Amino acid sequence: MIDKAPPSTSHGLGFAELIAYSACVMALSALTVDIMLPAQGLIGADFGRADPNDGQLVVFAFLAAYGIVHPFAGPLADRFGRRAVVLGALAAYALAAALAASSPSFALLIAARAGQGLAVGAARVAIMAMVRDEYSGRRMSQVVSIATIVFMMAPILAPSIGQAILASGSWRAIFVGLLLYAIILAVWTLSRVGETLDPAARRRFSLNAAFGSYAEFFRNRASLGYTLVTALLFGGFFSYLGTAQQIYVDIFGIGERFPIAFAVGAVPFMAAAILNARIVMKLGMRRIVHAAIIALIAVNALHLAVVAAGAESLASFMVLICATIFLLGLLSPNATAIALEPMGRIAGAAAAANGFVTTTCAALIGAFIGRFFDGTTGPLALGFLALGAAALFIALATERGRLFADRSAEAKAAE
Repeated sequence: MIDKAPPSTSHGLGFAELIAYSACVMALSALTVDIMLPAQGLIGADFGRADPNDGQLVVFAFLAAYGIVHPFAGPLADRFGRRAVVLGALAAYALAAALAASSPSFALLIAARAGQGLAVGAARVAIMAMVRDEYSGRRMSQVVSIATIVFMMAPILAPSIGQAILASGSWRAIFVGLLLYAIILAVWTLSRVGETLDPAARRRFSLNAAFGSYAEFFRNRASLGYTLVTALLFGGFFSYLGTAQQIYVDIFGIGERFPIAFAVGAVPFMAAAILNARIVMKLGMRRIVHAAIIALIAVNALHLAVVAAGAESLASFMVLICATIFLLGLLSPNATAIALEPMGRIAGAAAAANGFVTTTCAALIGAFIGRFFDGTTGPLALGFLALGAAALFIALATERGRLFADRSAEAKAAE
């Protein structure tokens, strides 16, 4: 049950509006990726790309840049304020969207997509800091949880929006739509959102201090280990994002029904988030993560066997990919929480470091796997299987060979 909403903050946004605003800014990442999925093949064809896999770069350029900016966006938000970083990011995003819409070359389009990724990554860091300025503890968790449920509608609706735009215009019109969305968010920010960072709390911009905190994060065994586990397995998920249009349209021939099939895949992730909230207090984070990794390996070993037997169908693919996404939904919040748990003193820097590694490495892994797309679902299943095995090895090394052990906070913090 949601607690009674607190009164409006001193910065213009009440509880409900802050949730709505946070969700809309957070949704910019999923919207920017997923709305382009129906257009991947058209973009590659329009620019005369010989390799059909080149269209995947529209996704991976954004994701890689989104992760790269995290270590820099945190110190900027601490120095110049949250509102300023959000506004600057939205302005940069709008410029990149305009550049993409008018791009005369594929290389310039990919550069514009990277620019969008940098902007969205900076906005995401600033908006999370803004929420933390206003609320803490359970109230902050409540705001973020509700906002996450709302913004998860983006991957469900975005491909259908992209498909609808394509039905009446070119893929360039999608970028015009993204430009308009950024303008709406900027107007909302200018008219309603005040600065949440106390001027007395602003810090001098120092990359040396920031990177010192990052080094502390990576020296911690649990923080590094579970960050790498997340990065590996989301590398598989990003390879699915990059090849989803090719799989559903080219392999299974579902054409304009692609957005519906893709939207179905977002449901297991939401279901896993709801289930995890109910079971994590009883089972513990490590037990859930370790069980999810082992189950993911089993699911994708079965998937690879189905592909090898020539028995793959749309139904089998959707069942197995939905099972995989469900397991990722269980694994992701718990692995992230384990990684950040010992880092209370440098929570902001730790979150930035975790976001940088998990997103950037996952994007590079996903792009690598995506290049092996050969007209079958085999590379995706094999990729998930190999990454699951690597994640299990890292989890074993991190826990010194003891899986499913729920250790005390003191022991974990002393690592």
